[in-house]
Formats: sequence, structure tokens, C-alpha cells
Amino acid sequence: MADTDTLTKQFVKDKEVFADAFNYFLYDGKEVIKPEQLKVVDTTEVVVPYGEDDTGIRMQPVQKIRDAFYSVMTEGNKVYMLCGIENQTEPHNAMPVRNALYDFMEYAAQIQEATKAHRDAKNRGNVHQDFLSDFHRTDKLVPVYTLVVYWGSGEWDAPRSLFEMLDVKDERDYYGLNDWKINLIIPEELTDEDAAQKFNSDLGKALIYIKNMGKPDKIEQLSTDERFRLLKTDTVLMLNEIMNADFQVQRKDKVTDMCYAIEKIREDAAVNAVISALRKIKMPDDTIIENIMDQFKLTLTEAKAYMDKKQLD
Repeated sequence: MADTDTLTKQFVKDKEVFADAFNYFLYDGKEVIKPEQLKVVDTTEVVVPYGEDDTGIRMQPVQKIRDAFYSVMTEGNKVYMLCGIENQTEPHNAMPVRNALYDFMEYAAQIQEATKAHRDAKNRGNVHQDFLSDFHRTDKLVPVYTLVVYWGSGEWDAPRSLFEMLDVKDERDYYGLNDWKINLIIPEELTDEDAAQKFNSDLGKALIYIKNMGKPDKIEQLSTDERFRLLKTDTVLMLNEIMNADFQVQRKDKVTDMCYAIEKIREDAAVNAVISALRKIKMPDDTIIENIMDQFKLTLTEAKAYMDKKQLD
């Protein structure tokens, strides 16, 4: 089975899910960013900060790999924003600095690209600072957005901004410092209504199930709610890994009915309870198989599978 990190990365790389996440965060669920506007950007960012340090030695290259990174294109095939998603299964105490590094590495890369273009064209610019930096006054950067999707239940109990990480004794000492806040989507802060109305992909549904992890009554309620009942089978497999659950997927279909998934869990628990009870009274396995076939309307193959699984347990 794939691990949580792999499954969540695959999930957010889906263009429908990726666009959905940013439409929820930036535009309150309005479909401003279309999946077809997204173009994959190389997720391996290698940046050599331009310029030299005080020793005259160029700094070493830094490499960071994003979980998912897309450019958002206009109809004229022009990039108007760069968007990245970082997945977190647990709160990360250094996330503000980590995200700032991601974003400024991308801005540095844009500056390098602009300066290289000017040098190749032998374009020295019109004013002294153009010549000095090779990044001209008229050059503009494409905005970079990094969004953190938290795949855990409960609160995000880690810093949400750089200021929360600083050892500052007097609030006046914040003067002149630039804060760096992280953008977060957190299941615990998501309402059922927001999940149903402001998302068009499985993202909202998945997050609301995670929010209610460990609450079987609420999970059962969600499974019968038409807004959350049908999920893509791949989404359910991801939830099984994240929630340590055993939702039964309809493997022949691309969509799984969560009402079926919950009912199958119930049935499995009931069958296993009967097997355990009958084994305690030393009933022969052949007789147990006949019993559960009759009681639960199972085929011989299904009954033997239950027995084999119970034996392994």
C-alpha cells in the first residue's frame, strides 16, 4: 500500500483538485481558476542566489522540491500566477520559514531569468540601476502563492507566521520586521456547508471525513448525506491510509458509495464477531463456515476468506 505522503501528493496534483483548493482559498469557492488553465511547472527548484556574499564567494545552490506546482495561464498563454501546494499530515513548527524559502527561491529564479534575457540581448537598460542589477525597473515578477493543505484532524498547533517564531521581548521590536504568514486549509476549520458548497472536487469531502476521524456516528451520518456520499474510489483509498480506516471500495468502479463502504465495515465486524464466538466454544472450522454462510448469505469463497483473515489476525 502506498504511504500517506505519496497518496496526498498524487491527489493534489490532479488539476481539478488543485484548482479547487486555490478557488476555495483565494476566491471563496468561485471557479476563477479553471483546471485547463494549469500548466505543470518543474517541482524541483534549483536556485543559486544571484550576487556574492562579503567574502566574494558565490553561495551554494539550494534545492527544494514542491508537492505540486502549476502556473496559471491566461487565454493568451501568459502566466499570471504561480501556485504551489504543500501537504502536511502533522503541524510543522518551521512552516513559515519553509514556505518563505519556497516562494523567494521562485522569485529569485524569475530575476535570474530576466537578467539572463537582458544580457543575451545586450540590453543594458536606461538608468544606472538597470545596468547595476541587470533587473530593470520595468521588469515585473509573477506572483507566487503557496498553500498548505493539512491532512490531520484537530487544530494546527504550530506557528502560522514568522512573528510567532521570533524571540521578541517587546512588541515595539517588531517594527521594521516583515512578517511571513502561511496559507492554510485545515479540516477542523471547515464546516459541512463550506465543504459541500465551496468545493467542486473530492477535496472538500475528503477533508470533512478527516475532520470527523474517530467519530463513527458522524462518519455514518456523512455516508448517508447526498452531498458527501459519493467519492472517487482513489479518494477513498487515500482516506483509508490517512484515517487508518477500512472503508470498502467498489474496485470495479471509479466511484465508491460511502454508504456501501460503511455497511461493509459493519458486516465484516459482525462476521468476525461470530467467528470469534464460535471458535471460543471449539466449533470446527467447517461448521463455522456453514454457519456464517447461512447467517450472512455468503458464498463459500467469501466465507473461507473471512476465516483466513481471522486466522491471520
